[in-house]
Amino acid sequence: MKQRYWLFTRGGVYYVQDTETGQQSSLQTRDRDEADRIRAAKNEASARPTLGLALARAYLAAYDPEMVERTWTHLMAEFSATGGPSTQAMRRKVLRRKPFDLIRKKRITETTADQLRAVLLAGGVMVNHTLRCLHNLAIGMGWLPWPIIPPKLWPKPRTKPKRGIGEQQYQVRLTDRQQDEVEAVDEVADATVKCLLRTVPAAVPGIAFLSGGQPAELASARLNAMNARFKARLPWALTYSFARAIQQPALEIWKGDEANVSAAQQALLHRARCNGAARRGEYTAAMERTGA
Repeated sequence: MKQRYWLFTRGGVYYVQDTETGQQSSLQTRDRDEADRIRAAKNEASARPTLGLALARAYLAAYDPEMVERTWTHLMAEFSATGGPSTQAMRRKVLRRKPFDLIRKKRITETTADQLRAVLLAGGVMVNHTLRCLHNLAIGMGWLPWPIIPPKLWPKPRTKPKRGIGEQQYQVRLTDRQQDEVEAVDEVADATVKCLLRTVPAAVPGIAFLSGGQPAELASARLNAMNARFKARLPWALTYSFARAIQQPALEIWKGDEANVSAAQQALLHRARCNGAARRGEYTAAMERTGA
């Protein structure tokens, strides 16, 4: 039988060289007998690929009896069990897509690169991303002893061409987004005030929030929601300290330039009026448009 792999040493470590491709790889051993066995197995596998696969199964089964029996279904279940509830639900939803049926019941260690590419071609961006996550998880957990597709050879996701939307579609999306923002503001207001009512004594005269890290308009909306939704139940005043929610827009306009002083003053007055209204629970988004 022709010997495809030749043995040599480098720094005391045994290597093999593929006589067909010229590629050299380390056997990660300094023991001659062990190196000879590995080289013989590689030569046997190259001469009779079917026998090579049987030998690989035998070695893997000796290392981890369950490794050769695990299917992608086992891996998908493990992947869907990590993360928070919303992440798990999203992962289960993606994994129910038809492209994954191509490998769902297949043994992980018997899967070929062409079979993974078939899944990628049948799916879109999310299928591509999820399959890469599954592949990396299998390697990380030791369920796959080698990459099926090397990292640099993964196909790029195929994205659909972007298109514009009409005025009607834009208004529908804008309305949905505004409704989501309103619900989110109310949710934050409810959680904040309920926490304060449980923990802050009624004898405290007032609570002033720092407003950094959020847009000025959102800060006003959140302050307004707390005062409007709980006005009759608040034993103390709720307001903002005179920080970013009032000062930041004016500072951005001023920029240290004398010519911008008047415009910056108007911006400061506008934000003071908006937050004054929010303090009373009377602020509306329309005030931003009218400059009230």
